[in-house]
Amino acid sequence: MMIIYTFYALGKLQASTGAMFSLIVLITMGLGAGLEMAEYFYDQILYPLIGPYLPTELTQGSMIASPLADTMEDVYIDTLGGILGAAMGIILIKREERKGKELEVIDELEALASEEDEP
Repeated sequence: MMIIYTFYALGKLQASTGAMFSLIVLITMGLGAGLEMAEYFYDQILYPLIGPYLPTELTQGSMIASPLADTMEDVYIDTLGGILGAAMGIILIKREERKGKELEVIDELEALASEEDEP
């Protein structure tokens, strides 16, 4: 949500509320999918190599769920979190627009961006 809000506040993103909502949900789902890929990489490639030497265990699955069920539950929870985060984010963005205020964080980010643009 903060990534989208930052781009929106700085004028780098001109999108409707629905497009911003969709972007927030898709970014959240993408980050969750990346984490699931990292778990799979660890379990399939790294664990066979380092398992005997380190006190680690597999990350996929759980005591009550298969690895596939665990992954799908994680993806659904990521999606639900993205939807809730996007809804809250859109509400905050619209509230700040109505007040005509910007968060102090955005001002600081804009100052940093302008410093980087200068040679």
